[in-house]
Amino acid sequence: MRRLASENSFTLIGALALLAAVSWTWLTPSVSPLASAVEAVRAGRSDKIEVYAPTLDDDDLLLVGDLTQLKSLALPNARFSDAGLAHLAGLSQLQSLNLPAAGLTDSGVEPLARLTRLRHLNLHQTELTDAGLERLTKLARLELLRLGGRGITDAGLKSIAALPNLRFLHLLDVSITDAGLESVRSMRRLESFYLNGGRTTEAGLAALLAARPDLHFHFFGEHLPADPRHGHHEAR
Repeated sequence: MRRLASENSFTLIGALALLAAVSWTWLTPSVSPLASAVEAVRAGRSDKIEVYAPTLDDDDLLLVGDLTQLKSLALPNARFSDAGLAHLAGLSQLQSLNLPAAGLTDSGVEPLARLTRLRHLNLHQTELTDAGLERLTKLARLELLRLGGRGITDAGLKSIAALPNLRFLHLLDVSITDAGLESVRSMRRLESFYLNGGRTTEAGLAALLAARPDLHFHFFGEHLPADPRHGHHEAR
């Protein structure tokens, strides 16, 4: 009987301990990956934030907006409004911004155009037009631009060509034609050009390659047969 009572006591103690642990888990708020990353920056342990959670929203950007020491921000799976992106305008030291799913429109460009230290910018899925794109010419230090949006046409490429230090250009689902390729041709510092989309012709692309044999060029992820660098890979 004593042994049975002892065993029952241990069982009861174990159950109570498990219940306490479960209750503590329910009562203790979890710390989000973004909040942890923000805390690391505030504490001086990091100058980068990279969070892949798709559930982030505009309120989360409030956590980031006053991190003036932040140099790299990557939130690749989350969509934000223009109002939310405006919280980033004060990131004066930011050099790399990776927001491919943000959905930026012309109304949201101006706050991002204030980030004049940017060297890398990834805005894959946007609703930008040529008018909004023109404002990004303030980013004179930009070296890599990855940009998408059907509102971007040949006129927008003229704005991109005005970026004096651009070396890597990736355009996705844009509405450019052979005329726009003339702007690409004029970008003498450009080393790499990826094009996924557009209304260019085989003749127009061949003319670009003939004029710029130095350019590492991919069309829908592939080298063209006419590309003198066909089979050679130094992609950025």
